[in-house]
Amino acid sequence: MNARKNGGSAMSSGGGSFVVRHSDFIAGVIVVLTAVMALLLFSVRMNEGGDDSGYICKAADFAASGKYPNFQGPLYPVFLSLFVWLSGGINLVVSN
Repeated sequence: MNARKNGGSAMSSGGGSFVVRHSDFIAGVIVVLTAVMALLLFSVRMNEGGDDSGYICKAADFAASGKYPNFQGPLYPVFLSLFVWLSGGINLVVSN
């Protein structure tokens, strides 16, 4: 009852709210759930009809011949070309 007289509520007199008291645990649960969902939804396969294959091919062209990518935002393929160059090129395994 003293908490109400001092301007606080009866709930906050017990050391703070549940969220404040358990913020580290809640943050940990969110990080773990995010990591689990990222691992479950991640696909290693490159979509041959999507943007990812186009960006990687443009990065390989830039790393090999210096051909500047001028379509679909050139900065990302230029950034990827560093990793293509460091890894020695692109080695793709094609399977059905």
